[in-house]
Amino acid sequence: MTTSWAPSRLHVGLLHPGPTRAGRRFGGCGVMLQNPSVQVRVDPARTWSAQGPAAARALEFAMRFVEALPPEAIEPHQITVEALPPEHCGFGSGTQLALAVTHALSVSIGDAEPDVCDLARRVGRGRRSAIGIHGFQHGGFLVDGGKSRDDQIAPMVAHAAVPDRWRWLLLWPVDWTPIHGSREQTTFDQWAPAPQHDRDTDALCRLLLLGMLPALKEADFDAFSDSLYEYSSTAGEMYTALQGGHFSSEFTADMITRLRRFEVKGCLQSSWGPLTAAVVRDEVHAQFVLKQFESSGINVLLTSTWNGSETNKARVE
Repeated sequence: MTTSWAPSRLHVGLLHPGPTRAGRRFGGCGVMLQNPSVQVRVDPARTWSAQGPAAARALEFAMRFVEALPPEAIEPHQITVEALPPEHCGFGSGTQLALAVTHALSVSIGDAEPDVCDLARRVGRGRRSAIGIHGFQHGGFLVDGGKSRDDQIAPMVAHAAVPDRWRWLLLWPVDWTPIHGSREQTTFDQWAPAPQHDRDTDALCRLLLLGMLPALKEADFDAFSDSLYEYSSTAGEMYTALQGGHFSSEFTADMITRLRRFEVKGCLQSSWGPLTAAVVRDEVHAQFVLKQFESSGINVLLTSTWNGSETNKARVE
């Protein structure tokens, strides 16, 4: 039996659907979370099979991984998905599931240190953002520099730990209409460049380089929170014509308005939403804000940053 664990991911926003003046597409920043997480177990078996949440998807990732191997390199396995964040909500669960499954299979056949970017390529992840790919390995707050070619995994250009005492409050509805797959691709296909978008990208780069990254290095919570919110809002401006505003849903807009009433400044929409997240100064303030939402009929979770550790190393037991 081999087990693998993976964090979930917040994506704060793309730098530019592109290409930019420098010829790069996408790019952006995000942070890895301790919970909710992906937990996968693989066991040698007579035939390939999968069970648990998103079992069919997990098996598809396994089959794509096996395609690139010689037939004698790996015997069939049963894949058990023991835990998985909500899909198509903003947690990055697809990439984390893909990496957890392929990482566990790699270790099961004797590759103790598989290359994470190579695993992602084999199963078709990283078509746009690479935050979840690099985050699987490094954790913390990450910036990817975008892609100059469609067939590459965008490089990680900055990485910083998030202070351990800071907390993340996560809010998402019970039901939602996901934006993913062909619908997501159609959204990008319909996106039209405008002169303002280059100015937005310039502002986002400034917020990263002169706002969030130095604030993390100095553990300046207020500066990080202000820059985080401004980044998320500015990133959303590029899609106002497609999503009807800075945010993809009324749920996210309402949650952010409510959070800011409780002096929670660092709010964001993760990816296409509807996951709404906010960074909170410490456990005391986090518990106070949490109580304001617990009876709202929505999903609420308090968690911390996963700053990288041995936690997600696949283990043979």
